[in-house]
Amino acid sequence: MNHRFQDDDVITIPAPAGGVSAGQFVRIGMLSGFALDAASEGDPVGLARRGRVLDALKAAVAIDAGDPLFHDDTAHVFTNVPQGDAPAGAVAVTDAAQEAATVDLVLVPATGAFDSGDGYEPDGTTVDLVADHLHVKTGGHTHAQSEVTNLPGDLSGMQSAIAGKENAGAAAAAVGSHESTYAHGNLPSSDEKGALAGTNGTPSSTNKYVTDSDPRLSGGGGGGEPASVAVAVAMGETTGSSAADPTHVGWAAISWMPAGADVGLANVVVNPDGSVTVTTLAATTAGSSFTVLVANFGS
Repeated sequence: MNHRFQDDDVITIPAPAGGVSAGQFVRIGMLSGFALDAASEGDPVGLARRGRVLDALKAAVAIDAGDPLFHDDTAHVFTNVPQGDAPAGAVAVTDAAQEAATVDLVLVPATGAFDSGDGYEPDGTTVDLVADHLHVKTGGHTHAQSEVTNLPGDLSGMQSAIAGKENAGAAAAAVGSHESTYAHGNLPSSDEKGALAGTNGTPSSTNKYVTDSDPRLSGGGGGGEPASVAVAVAMGETTGSSAADPTHVGWAAISWMPAGADVGLANVVVNPDGSVTVTTLAATTAGSSFTVLVANFGS
């Protein structure tokens, strides 16, 4: 099959919408260059894609020789400031001060836009490893965790593992600080804490632990000394009790007087609340008063 070839320094293309004027920089998709003649829309026009161009209009920016130049299609001037995704269409041949109106340049045919899949997108959303090169965005590049995918297998879970080690280190530091501040050797053992439940009832402000100086304990605070308790039995009654006395809890009666010849004495009891109850054999006819001697026989 035979092919026809044309020198690509100047190619003939249909003029784009709106037509072109002679010397106008034209961009049609990936094609760009200077129109050699004026042409109406759709008419053939020669497009110079290579070579040096003298006195090309420039923006109010300082340009150094070798700077890539981008065409501002709105202002119709060249600048060294990137224009969106468009590739550089030329390279400056000479320096040009900011106030200069023109710059000499050499055309560089575009071979692909920045987002054509070669690995770099100016919006900063993608960085790719492609073949033997890596595109890195100037000024650094960061990604949200949700944007990072397809990591190699040996990197899977690395972030969570690192986070776990950091948390473990923080926890160990907190435990060390606590142990250096508080004397754990003074904490009660499991058996000691179990004993705090007490032997009778629930320990509280109304059911307190007994101390060594409590008079109810023998050998403590005079607890071994007997005490006298007055108990009255009303007329016509066979039973009388004294008021509750916590100092006599657990004590026992050891003697009583008088016996009351008219009624006789049946029983004397020190109750759990420390009160003393006297029971007679018969009802008193005029009331009787008894003195009961109680003592602590606890160990």
